[in-house]
Amino acid sequence: MDGWRQTINLVIAIADIGGTAVLIFALWANRFDLVLSELVIKNFAAIIGLPFSFIGAFVVVALFRQGADPIEFEGFGLHFKGASGELILWILCFIAISGAIRLLWRN
Repeated sequence: MDGWRQTINLVIAIADIGGTAVLIFALWANRFDLVLSELVIKNFAAIIGLPFSFIGAFVVVALFRQGADPIEFEGFGLHFKGASGELILWILCFIAISGAIRLLWRN
């Protein structure tokens, strides 16, 4: 069962990276379109940063999982175990990466 999980996680990660590559290629192919270029430059953190933070959070949760035991998370009076623990970890990673992009982004 763990082998299937690793294979599915790897396929999802490759699909995410491929989708981001297609996005970057589409932006590169339309780089001479002034309206699109201005939109991307103005909203770079949202258009490029958020997909990369999604992939980064997924990589942290799915691909770097080392133990065979389910992830457990306990905080704020709540206890999460198994898939819910991984979901909460993904949400926390996504919020942390997105928050760092927001914090470091100059307007």
